[in-house]
Amino acid sequence: MENPATRFDPAGPERPAKRPWAWLALALALPALVSLGYGIATAGARSFDLRLFRRLGAVWWRDSASISPKLFPGYPPYALVAFWPLNAIPAEALPWVWLVVNVAACGAVVWLVRMIWGRGWSRSAVLFLAAYFAVWAPVRVTLRTGQISLVILALILGAEVVRRSGRQVPAGLLLGAALVKPSLAGPFLLYWAWRREWRMVGTALAVVTGLTAAYCIHTGVWPWVAMSGYLSKGVRVWSGKHGYFEGTTDIRPLMETLCGGSDWWGWVAAVALAAAALAAMFWLFRHRKEEENTHLAILALFSLWAVYHRVYDSVAALPAAALFVADLEAERRVRLAAAGLAALGLLAVSLPGLLTERLGLTAGQLDSPWGFLGLHADRLVVFGLFLALLITLRRERRETVADHSLEKTNSRR
Repeated sequence: MENPATRFDPAGPERPAKRPWAWLALALALPALVSLGYGIATAGARSFDLRLFRRLGAVWWRDSASISPKLFPGYPPYALVAFWPLNAIPAEALPWVWLVVNVAACGAVVWLVRMIWGRGWSRSAVLFLAAYFAVWAPVRVTLRTGQISLVILALILGAEVVRRSGRQVPAGLLLGAALVKPSLAGPFLLYWAWRREWRMVGTALAVVTGLTAAYCIHTGVWPWVAMSGYLSKGVRVWSGKHGYFEGTTDIRPLMETLCGGSDWWGWVAAVALAAAALAAMFWLFRHRKEEENTHLAILALFSLWAVYHRVYDSVAALPAAALFVADLEAERRVRLAAAGLAALGLLAVSLPGLLTERLGLTAGQLDSPWGFLGLHADRLVVFGLFLALLITLRRERRETVADHSLEKTNSRR
């Protein structure tokens, strides 16, 4: 359902100010082409993540006895079944085939966000968003490593577009496929369950159940053994020590720093913050049900900071960027939208990776306030925008309540 507040009525009394989208798109055109070109040119030699997916699928099928319930490849057991078809493609051709898939997914997500947030946008606004997205480091890294983040984002957005057309079963199939990466798709599953989209949620869970059954039947492992082993190992990995030099957006390393370097208290603080955020989202979404487009942007940001993520997963910040463009088009939340687009522009360089991997700076060299900001730039941007949107929803709710109270008072007179 399209949000009426983000749609311009040409018959209205005042036309929104014209935004310089064409000039901005033109300014970003060359950087976007260079960024995409670099990602594409280096994809064949660096698609190590894609090769890992292929190997995991092969191990599940050909040597299932070597798979332990305690194995933690970073993906749930049923994902290995989804990776298995990659072995049907010759190893030499796979990076190039997947590169085509990823480039197509990149175009698809831009088209899908236009379907959700941008009905009525000018062509120049769409071109700006496409160029703006193409310069992001997460897009480059996804293309270079053969990651699946762009495909997962396309499946999530596709599920929403199909759901809005009233086809819940196909939407559930898309969501079920996206749950191969539950750290990105999981919050959206919970959201649609909260909205009581039961056929969609049930279909998605049926997909996961079917893949899990295939995994367990072939490996001879009981489902609860496979999933409990994965979950317990995942909790240990997430709550353990991992460095700050990986370009992640999850909030735990920041909490660790603020807690004096304590792994335990940093993890506790991160879990408590995520739980509080879930409660706040539930309360605000319940009182602002009409703001579906804002809900989706908030969920995307939440999925990035609440759980461990690498830099390529930050492609999931695109819904927030689309929301900000829509707000600017509608002359709504103008200052927040402009600041949000400027902040997300930092993803073009990914400061944590630039400082540590490209410039080779060590922890000692970055032990300063500026080094702290650089190391945590991505997570500060993601969490800051998440918090800003929640505060904005809260403020708008208070204004709506005040307006309704005033209307009731006037009607009584």
